[in-house]
Amino acid sequence: MASYIRTILGKLFGKSEYRTLIMGLDSAGKTSILYRLKLNEHVTTIPTIGFNVESVIFNKASMTMWDLGGREKIRPLWRHYFHGTQGLIFVIDSHDVERLNESKDDMDRMLGEVELRDIPLLIYLNKTDLPNGLKQEQVIKEMKLNDIKNRQWYLQSCSAYTGDGLHEGLDWLMRAMKSPLSSQSTTSTAVNNVSQAENQLLQWLSQVDNDTNEEFADKFVKHDLSSETFDHRTLIRIIWCYLKIFGRKETIKSVFDNVNFYLKKINETLIYFWIQIVHYACEATKNPTNDFSGFLLMNPQILNEIDLPLTYYKKDTLFSNQAKTAVVLPDIKPLPSIIPSSNSTNNKIKTQSLREFDDDDDELLKEFESCTLTCWSHKIHLHITWLYLTRDGRRIGVNKIFDNMKIFLQSNQISPMIKFHFTLTYFWIQMVDLSIAQNNTKDLNFKEFIEKNPHLLNENLFLDYYKKKTILDNPTAQEQMVLPDIKPLPTLVTPNNKK
Repeated sequence: MASYIRTILGKLFGKSEYRTLIMGLDSAGKTSILYRLKLNEHVTTIPTIGFNVESVIFNKASMTMWDLGGREKIRPLWRHYFHGTQGLIFVIDSHDVERLNESKDDMDRMLGEVELRDIPLLIYLNKTDLPNGLKQEQVIKEMKLNDIKNRQWYLQSCSAYTGDGLHEGLDWLMRAMKSPLSSQSTTSTAVNNVSQAENQLLQWLSQVDNDTNEEFADKFVKHDLSSETFDHRTLIRIIWCYLKIFGRKETIKSVFDNVNFYLKKINETLIYFWIQIVHYACEATKNPTNDFSGFLLMNPQILNEIDLPLTYYKKDTLFSNQAKTAVVLPDIKPLPSIIPSSNSTNNKIKTQSLREFDDDDDELLKEFESCTLTCWSHKIHLHITWLYLTRDGRRIGVNKIFDNMKIFLQSNQISPMIKFHFTLTYFWIQMVDLSIAQNNTKDLNFKEFIEKNPHLLNENLFLDYYKKKTILDNPTAQEQMVLPDIKPLPTLVTPNNKK
C-alpha cells in the first residue's frame, strides 16, 4: 500500500509536500522566477495565458508551484486554483510604479478569500538588479503591508534575471509553511481537518483499482458494482471514467440513469454538482500520470464531500426537496465554468496570399481604425496584431488590439459572419508575440516576419491547443478568455523552437 502511494507521488513530483501559487500583475516576472527556481538559469518568456506548473525541489522538500497568468482578463480565473494552497507568492515589478496601486488591489482581493485565510505570503520585489526601482520601504508604505493581520508575510527583494534573493525568500516561505500561523480558536480544528483530509487522500490513493476504466464503466451500467461499497470515491471515479471515455453528454445521461440502482436516496443537484466539478477539474488541471490516482492527487478538493458543495449552495437550498428531485442553481456563487470536451479535428492548412498590405502598414492601420477596410482575412488579422505589438509593445498593444478589433468587427460591412472572438484574439496575440520574441528583432517587415514564421498562416493552429467545441462552439469563449484544454499555450522563448 505504502509503495503504491510512493509510486504515484514519484510519478508526479518525487515528493508532494507543499502547494504554492505565484500571482501578480502581467510582466512582473512570475514565469521567469518559476523557471529560475526550477532550472537555475534565466529563460526568456512571454506573458502567460492560463498557468504554468512545475515541481521545485528546495531544502529536501518538494514544492508544486502554480504560476498563474497575470493579465487583467485572466485574474478572475485565479480563484479556481486557491483550494489546497499552502503558500502564496505575490510578485511585484519594482519598476512598475504606475501600477503599484493595481498590485495592491489585487493582492488585497486575494488575501480576502476565505480559502486563503492564514496562508503565509511571500512578496517578491522583482527586477531590483535594475537601477532606480522601488525600495522595500516604499512598497511597505504604499501597499500598507503593515496593515496585514493574522498572516505571516515577508517582503524579499530579488532578481529573476540573476537569481539574487529568490532562495532567501523561498527559505522563509518554507519555514512559514512548516509553522503556519493561526488563531488559538481555530488551530485545533484546522489541524484536525488537515489531518483528516490527508488520511482520506492516503486511503483513496492506496485503494488499488484492478479493473480498467472501460471495465469499471461497463460494470456501472450493468449494475455489477457493489451497492454496499458505493461511496463518494466510487461516484467520482464513475464520473471521471465516463468523461474520459464518452464525454460530458453521455456522462450526464448514464450517471443519472443508473445511480439510483446504487443509492437509495439521491440528490439530483448534488450529483450534477459533482459532474460539473470533476469535469472542470479535468480541464483546468494537469494530470501527469493520466490516471485516476493522479487526478485525485492534483485535485484534493474533490475529497471534500460535504463542505465543497456548501461553498456554492446554502445548506437549506442544497438539501431542499426541490434540490433532491431536480437540479437547482447555486445561490452563493456560480459553479466553475466548464470547457466542453470534444475530439480534435485535423484540418488542412489554408495558405494566405503574401500580397495583402505587405508594404503599406500605415494604410492598413488607417483603414482598420476608421472601419473603412473593405476586406478581411486571417493574414490581415495577423498583420494588424503584428503592427500593434511591434509599434506599441505588449502592454499597450494588447489593449489597442482588443479595443480596435472589437469596434471594427462589430461595425464591419464585409460580412455578418465575421464577429469578434475574445479567446481567438488572445490566442493570436500570444502566438504572434512569441514569434516576435523568438526572432529576437523588430527590424523585419511583415512580409519577412511571415516568411520566417509560416506556421502562423495556419488558420486552424488553435486546434493544436483547444478542442473544437471548446473554442468554436462555446459562447463563453467568444465573450471571455477560456483556457486551452489540449495543451498550454507556449510562454518560454527558445531560439531553436520548432515551429
